Amino acid sequence: MNKKTVTALKILTIIFFILMLLSFSSANDDKDNVFVKKIVSIQEDGCVNITEDFNYTLRLHPNIYRNIQLDDNQEISNISIETPGFYNNYNISNTSNGVQIHVSLYSDAEKTKPVVNQSANVIYHYKKTRAITMYNDVAEFKYDAWDMDSGVVRMTTYIQLPKNHENVEFWTNPSYYVSSNIWITHNTLQTRFRSIEANKTAQQILIIPKSQFNTTINANVVNIDAKNSIEDNQEKYEDNLNYNYMVTYITCVLSIILLLTPLGIYYKYNRQPKTSNNKIIQKIPSNDSPLFINNIIHGNGNYVTIDGFYATVVDLVDKKYIEFIDDTAFKINNKDSHLLDYEIDILNFFINQKNKNQVIIDKIDEVSFNKFISKWMKKSYESIYRNKMDFFQNTSQKLYKIYSIITSIYVIGALYYVLSLQPDVPTINWAFRATIILIPVIILTAVLSYKVPRQWTNYGIKYYNNWKNFELYLTDYNLIKQYPPDMNQINKYIIYSIALGDIRTFNRNMELYFKYNTMENIEYGKYIKLYSILSSKFKNI
Repeated sequence: MNKKTVTALKILTIIFFILMLLSFSSANDDKDNVFVKKIVSIQEDGCVNITEDFNYTLRLHPNIYRNIQLDDNQEISNISIETPGFYNNYNISNTSNGVQIHVSLYSDAEKTKPVVNQSANVIYHYKKTRAITMYNDVAEFKYDAWDMDSGVVRMTTYIQLPKNHENVEFWTNPSYYVSSNIWITHNTLQTRFRSIEANKTAQQILIIPKSQFNTTINANVVNIDAKNSIEDNQEKYEDNLNYNYMVTYITCVLSIILLLTPLGIYYKYNRQPKTSNNKIIQKIPSNDSPLFINNIIHGNGNYVTIDGFYATVVDLVDKKYIEFIDDTAFKINNKDSHLLDYEIDILNFFINQKNKNQVIIDKIDEVSFNKFISKWMKKSYESIYRNKMDFFQNTSQKLYKIYSIITSIYVIGALYYVLSLQPDVPTINWAFRATIILIPVIILTAVLSYKVPRQWTNYGIKYYNNWKNFELYLTDYNLIKQYPPDMNQINKYIIYSIALGDIRTFNRNMELYFKYNTMENIEYGKYIKLYSILSSKFKNI
């Protein structure tokens, strides 16, 4: 995995935590600037008188709509509107599930100046009948404290009973919207609500002794005992609420773990080995082909470079399969069965470029060479792949593939399950954000399962470190001066320094060495010149 990939994973992690933090603050982002106080007065005859004081911030227009939902058989009457400090027009219309009140505010008595960019209070008064359900054992009152498509910043309700609150039970669903519940008088329950998001509901439920009512004419009458059933239903509701919290918390934790898992795979399996610099290796560590060394050390096992081609050609010269006539031409000697496929391919290419039994360097067709070298580098990489089984293992590739499959299944299942949870809980948003951010991670890891470098084996790391330490020796004049190379093997030093991409540095060090040791090596100079000829001819490759 390269630095860009690691950076991408880190960015995704940061985005995840930003989204999680936004889940705490977003509650207020989509709310109207609304503050509400409601007084709900339950009468002995079963009617309910309701006063709702809404504080609005009017911006672009003076129009306000209040939808009041009614259950089956419920009726609403005695509707009136107050707008302290402002004049108003309002009209009432029936809807499919209740009543809509449309209020327009004006700052003048003639009602020609609409109220905009101001704060205004609108007070609704109305009476509900059949809002109380009379059972054989108790009376039940359900009140939708909030059922609007806008949000509310702060709301307080006051529910007044006909008599006192003795033997009265009450609940608010969902309870997480409630900041406090308290009886402020013998018959008045004050409930303070936290902010409520748009399109969310809050319902208050009370069980009231039937003795507080003197008639059932304005109530729904159901001839069953219901107290135990209501209490059981409420207990089940709370259990479901707690279960949904647990599920969403677990989803968040699992999503965080899955988000961090690719980083864990990277740090466990994909970091390149550290070169050990405390061991001086003067002698060539192994007798492997220069192309193999180019791939393993210079290309980290992932590719071969043009230096691998140069080193292979010089190696063929060293093996006498290519013989230079002068600085401008060379000839091809007989091939034998000991040559590797990619070496034969090089000789065949040069044979096709022959002119009167010799290859003239300046007449090598560059277009043909460009096509050849592209295919050769790919084919030669594939031909040495099987020889690298002891050096690498593809654990990380397998893990990324397994991760992308498992996480895809998890995301689909988690999103479907979490978004279907009822009753709603705030942590559903956290779980959703935590899960949805995994989608780009899945895509990234699916790509990595094919692109990521493989993991080094212990043998591979040792092999790699030996050659890297040898490379340090080739590029450090002080080490060469202190530990001179074996001059009988100097051609191999040149070939491997080409394969490692260090020939220029090594040549500079050796020239200093020959200069200060008053030595001259004709064979050394010939191989360096050969490299210069090749790299000069194909310098644009």
